[in-house]
Amino acid sequence: MEIRKYFITPVITILVGFLTALISSRFLGNWAFVILAIMYYICITYFVMRDQKFDLKKAYACPKLKVWTVLVAIFTGFLPLFVFITNIELLSHQYMILWLVFAIVNPFFEETFWRGYVIQGLETSPIVAVLLSTVLFTLSHPLMWGVFSYTLREPAMIASLLVMGSLWGVIYIKTKNLWLCVLSHMLVDLFNMNIFSFLDMIELGIG
Repeated sequence: MEIRKYFITPVITILVGFLTALISSRFLGNWAFVILAIMYYICITYFVMRDQKFDLKKAYACPKLKVWTVLVAIFTGFLPLFVFITNIELLSHQYMILWLVFAIVNPFFEETFWRGYVIQGLETSPIVAVLLSTVLFTLSHPLMWGVFSYTLREPAMIASLLVMGSLWGVIYIKTKNLWLCVLSHMLVDLFNMNIFSFLDMIELGIG
């Protein structure tokens, strides 16, 4: 029953996100990401705050760091560095403040949900929990943001999400803490030029 619950809630979140993106993109085009982000964060907040099993305070307590988990977090955070270098001219763009705000806010919601809420809630082996969380997290990107952004549907983007989601899952399993995941995710959202990706303004520099 618990496994079903922590599988169904992410699916519901993705479905709500998909429908939100589908409808809002008809009126706003790629700027539908704003409406989608709001609805996405509302869903995450609703499920996390209603859950009695997930201990939010404990997940954000002062972490007991191990050198290898820090190194993995840093490595993961720098994976999209080439995208950043390729598109560095966008730093002078008028949307730069929005890019920074999203990179700070988004990781708290996504890591709390996909790594904390889902992995902790799944009463199964750590490997299965990480795999399931990673697959759902990865699918959420093309099925939600990818509705209006072809960049989020690129095979290279999906492959990188699988790798990053897996590594963040391992970090959470080993530390039982979300801070390293959040900080690493912030680096990723900065280097992958987040909102510029949503607006299809970036070059992935591959293929």
